[in-house]
Amino acid sequence: MISRYFHSIEFHSDLCKSSMKCMRICPTHAIRIKNNEILFLEERCIDCGECIKICPHGAITPKTDSFDTFSNYKYTVAIPSPTIFTQFGKEVTPKEVIYALKRVGFDDVYHISWECEAIFRAIREHVNNHQGRYPLISSSCPVIIRLIQVNYPEMVDQIISLDVPKEIAAKKIKKEISELYNIKPEEVGTIYITPCASKIISIKQPAEKDKSNVDAAISIGSLYNDLYAELAKMKKDKKNTQSEEDFKNSYYINQEIPFTKNSIYWAIVGGEGRVSGVKDWVNVAGLQNVINTFDDIEKGKIKNVKYVECYSCQGGCVGGTLTVENVYIARSTALYLLDILPELSNAEKLKMMEIYKTGAFSPENKINPRFRTPTNIIDAIKKKKQKDDLIRRLPHVECGLCGAPTCNCFAEDVVNGLSNMEDCFLYAGDKLDNIIKRYKNDMKT
Repeated sequence: MISRYFHSIEFHSDLCKSSMKCMRICPTHAIRIKNNEILFLEERCIDCGECIKICPHGAITPKTDSFDTFSNYKYTVAIPSPTIFTQFGKEVTPKEVIYALKRVGFDDVYHISWECEAIFRAIREHVNNHQGRYPLISSSCPVIIRLIQVNYPEMVDQIISLDVPKEIAAKKIKKEISELYNIKPEEVGTIYITPCASKIISIKQPAEKDKSNVDAAISIGSLYNDLYAELAKMKKDKKNTQSEEDFKNSYYINQEIPFTKNSIYWAIVGGEGRVSGVKDWVNVAGLQNVINTFDDIEKGKIKNVKYVECYSCQGGCVGGTLTVENVYIARSTALYLLDILPELSNAEKLKMMEIYKTGAFSPENKINPRFRTPTNIIDAIKKKKQKDDLIRRLPHVECGLCGAPTCNCFAEDVVNGLSNMEDCFLYAGDKLDNIIKRYKNDMKT
């Protein structure tokens, strides 16, 4: 059991105006407002970024790495999310984006086209040969994994047991570059160019392994202006060929690894099911839609479905919180790339299946629920009884004035010592005036 959770969001109390919007939108009820300050229940947070998007005061921001953190690495390799190739319009090719990434400071760039294609095919084999409960649920979005760990712990065994492309790629990169340049694997820095904050968590504190093969993450948004400037220079000077001096020592760029069309599907809704060829699959995008679907799975209402492809962001990764391009324009660019990029060769498809059979695409550890059954059953029963008794006494207007998003959460907070009954307006007494003032301030914002 993890005693301390790393999160990709940062709270700035000096900017917080207690508007309570973050508290109300949080899907796992990880935020409270106490004494006009944020109380963060870190074990409940799934790093979906909804609070970042909703905060009107900029009091919640994402945490990413910067170039300064890479000075300890002798060789840095950028691993761009396929999403980045949708951010610059149809006139910019993936190869040009790769060259621009090299120009902004990385020693090398490795695109994960092969790994995306491999996992798509592994999904089909895994789903078709599964012996347990259906539907299986995709593991590509870290938010979805953590949502299941926190809110649907009985469904963790339905998360498909496959690693993600960036992890497979980073493991390969560390091995190859360390051998090529005679340096230690830990001296090879693998940096993921991410479309969302949740990918940072899957690197800093992965749910399926002890340590990620990826060392750090930089957001697409933070690199966008520099990349755009380099792309403009390349277009003006027409010096974007790999024969240039500054690409001479880039192992992966010089290899000309084929960039195939299906890897682009990793960035948009529907890609996993379409490319894998799984029968009886559905795709769901948007966190509330995912929650509604999981509720139906939990109730047994979804039948004859073998695979559920899930994204917390609308549109898939192109709708990530750390992207720049409009989600619909980015999707249009993705569809254009699907038309012009080449197919994977049949020889490579067969090679992927042989590697899959060795277990190379399987994660190291089993994913477990975040909350376990209490060892002291007597105390657990006592707390549940106290909570049920409190819930019957509360108004159930879900006003949030107590600092909790729902009356159910408030009752739980009281039992756990995070709140007092006087925090509820029904029992506030002299505190009611302060609650009303806070409510009026909330209405203003």
